[in-house]
Amino acid sequence: MKSDGVSAAFSLILEEIQAVESQLNQEGSAAFNKSQYDDAEAISSAGKKLKEFRSKLEKLQSEWSSGIDIKTRERVKIEPGYSIRPHSKSARTGIKVTLANGAVIQRETAAQTMAETIEYFGLGVCAAEVF
Repeated sequence: MKSDGVSAAFSLILEEIQAVESQLNQEGSAAFNKSQYDDAEAISSAGKKLKEFRSKLEKLQSEWSSGIDIKTRERVKIEPGYSIRPHSKSARTGIKVTLANGAVIQRETAAQTMAETIEYFGLGVCAAEVF
């Protein structure tokens, strides 16, 4: 069976909602087991609302599948209006640490500078300038 964009979107949304319902079930059970009844009640209330919403979506999905002819449904193409770009590293950050006595620690990388500062000065207070 061919799938159209709207049917695929309904399936994706329903799948995500079911995953949240499962998570709420686990959290509610854990809260109940820990005698955190107010938390369990709040989670239960959220779960009931989510279940009602899922039921409405399932009815809409059914109406879409049975109420709209297949040729019309297949015309609907959903293309994302965005693209996810791969993560790229930012430029290497430098840091200069000026100690209270005026001494400066500045190495090739911020990590090296901070490591040396901690070794030299311990965990005391110092002023740092990121550039």
